[in-house]
Amino acid sequence: MLKQALLAASILITATAHADNADTMAATDWTLSGLSNGQNTDNVVVTAKSDQGPALAFACGDNLGLYTVLIYETEEDLLDQITRPQRMSHRHYGKITVGDDEIGHTWRWKDDNKTLEVRDRAVGIKLLNGVFSQKEVSFEFRQVGDFALTFAGPNDQLREFVAQCPVTRKKS
Repeated sequence: MLKQALLAASILITATAHADNADTMAATDWTLSGLSNGQNTDNVVVTAKSDQGPALAFACGDNLGLYTVLIYETEEDLLDQITRPQRMSHRHYGKITVGDDEIGHTWRWKDDNKTLEVRDRAVGIKLLNGVFSQKEVSFEFRQVGDFALTFAGPNDQLREFVAQCPVTRKKS
């Protein structure tokens, strides 16, 4: 039960390989998946992988909130990669820039999983808005590198994620 909750919590954002200089990458379409956390609460996950490899994932659920994961070195199964438990993680301050708007936050760096993740509503909303407005998003992390990404625009899968996510769906 806890393992599945941690799996769901470890999911969300597209990024690029850890490089010393910024590279720009274009992402492919978004793919929607579901995760059960063992408490009859379903979490939804949406991922997009860049043509060059890095990926961005968003996860959301009633107990999870909105969770964002930058996968800077992808494996074949992104869902498994972002939900795999890891004992050690480090905290790194990072900044994201969407268009002219910048926001900073502390991210969890899971070096074994090759991911950076943050559970912050403002960061997730800013990144989702960047995807929907098709603006370039840049990431700055010491020790990990800087990334400039162009995400795939919204498709039906991403729209369904937004509709199912309790943080982003319209209130009736």
